[in-house]
Amino acid sequence: MQVKDRDLLKPLDTVKVETETHIGASIGHWIVLFGKSGLRIREEIVFSIQALAGQHGLYPGTGNSEQMKLAIADLGAGLWKAVVNGVCESHLVADDDGLLYLTGVQGEVRLIPILG
Repeated sequence: MQVKDRDLLKPLDTVKVETETHIGASIGHWIVLFGKSGLRIREEIVFSIQALAGQHGLYPGTGNSEQMKLAIADLGAGLWKAVVNGVCESHLVADDDGLLYLTGVQGEVRLIPILG
């Protein structure tokens, strides 16, 4: 099932993607990941956007206008460090949703739990 704008003629390509700890889908410029275990994950996670989306020919390229949006669910609550292509940011993951959202993502993504 897919929700789309009315004026979009065909649905976006949707492909299953998987890391060691998460499983989800690549849909257009979005990657959405959910924990495999059913438990909140509180360990370092490393993956490549190109490897996830590109394994099925979905990765749009490396231009700034073609960066991905990423939603990662089932993370442990607390402070996380997100390192994307060497740029470091801190993000607070709430206890009620366990969700981390990143935009403008390309290349390698490293998520490191700091405090929880």
